[in-house]
Amino acid sequence: MPEEKRGTPRFVARDRIPVRYPEYEPILRDLSEAGAFIEDRRPFHPGQTFRLRIPREDGDIDILAMVRRVEPGHGMGVEFLEMTYSSREHLRQLVTHLSRPA
Repeated sequence: MPEEKRGTPRFVARDRIPVRYPEYEPILRDLSEAGAFIEDRRPFHPGQTFRLRIPREDGDIDILAMVRRVEPGHGMGVEFLEMTYSSREHLRQLVTHLSRPA
């Protein structure tokens, strides 16, 4: 077995430890009440579901989404599967706001 060359001991985490990369923040390129396209250099795989959170001053929009289409290196099209009534109302308000002429 090769000799351990670490200067400090390594431990396996017993629980999941979330990590965020500040310079890595996917963004929404387009949005509807049914889904969105997310610019993301490392998109998930088609069919994968995940929780999506859109931060808003009036309350975050928390959505269960599924990847429907992937553009490798560019992003993914997602369908919104499930959200609370409150999140749906916040999403509807956001889409309405975005659809108004500037």
